[in-house]
Amino acid sequence: MHTPLKLKTIHTLICSLLLLLSAAVQAQARPTVVTSIKPIHSLVSAVMQGVAEPHLLVEGAGSPHGYALKPSQANLLMDADLVFWVAPTLESFLAKPLQTLATKAEVVTLLASPGLRTHTKRNALHQHDEHEDENDHVGGLHDLDPHFWLDPINAHSLIAEISRILSTHDPINAAIYNANARRLQAELLRLTEEVRAILHSVQPQPYMVFHDAYQYFARRFQMPAVGVITLNPEVQPSIIEMQRAQQNVRGQGVVCVFVEPQFPPALVRMVREGSDARIRVLDPLGATLQPGSDLYFTLIRVMARAMRDCLNEKRLDPVGE
Repeated sequence: MHTPLKLKTIHTLICSLLLLLSAAVQAQARPTVVTSIKPIHSLVSAVMQGVAEPHLLVEGAGSPHGYALKPSQANLLMDADLVFWVAPTLESFLAKPLQTLATKAEVVTLLASPGLRTHTKRNALHQHDEHEDENDHVGGLHDLDPHFWLDPINAHSLIAEISRILSTHDPINAAIYNANARRLQAELLRLTEEVRAILHSVQPQPYMVFHDAYQYFARRFQMPAVGVITLNPEVQPSIIEMQRAQQNVRGQGVVCVFVEPQFPPALVRMVREGSDARIRVLDPLGATLQPGSDLYFTLIRVMARAMRDCLNEKRLDPVGE
């Protein structure tokens, strides 16, 4: 006959075994998720918080323009259940590996997600018109500017799609994904208002950017640039492009030139020559930031503050300060 103590011990053992079995089932159900660039990794990480951590391909200060996969990352793609990327027009290095390596994965091209406000790529920088909040694309996916994440309202739409796809692959944890998504969407709306407040004091002044990656941010917050240094970030700007940028800086009275972390200092000095323009850095990929669920929010805040501080600054600073 079992004593109460023995019965209690047996009950405890059964409960422990059930908990272990439940944990094993949940662990087995979790999809292996791979993401391409840091901003996308950040948003997916935030939706998956409390369940698992997605893998990131473009690490450190790497750029999706011409990135080379490591062997370990190739193995990740072979094991992946889900791959989130922007589009072949951004992460061109991934196009073939996704076809040849990620054969068992669902590949999610986020630029094609429902609800995004997308804009066409531009052959030359131009100021937007009164229809700035409407989708202005024609043609296929290759015609679209892929930097959609720089509009927090697009990130708001994206969160719902990420949550839906994760829930389809991992219904056991769907409630967690959905709760995270609702929380994040509220935070993204607050972030949008925060950025509006940061930029509220900025006086309209001409500025130039390294390449045309910022129209989503510029349209959302009414901060249009007047020129770019290069239309193709995959190659170093030509002498002709540099001369055109230099003329644009002087001719339009540009007060700030925003470059990116990989831009060589010697070219920065050439662009600025003969003007009082200040040189500052904008980093649309979060190259200098630690990856994680908070990176996206930090990236947008840092970008807004960099614009505000440079455009409102009165004194001339030496290059590199």
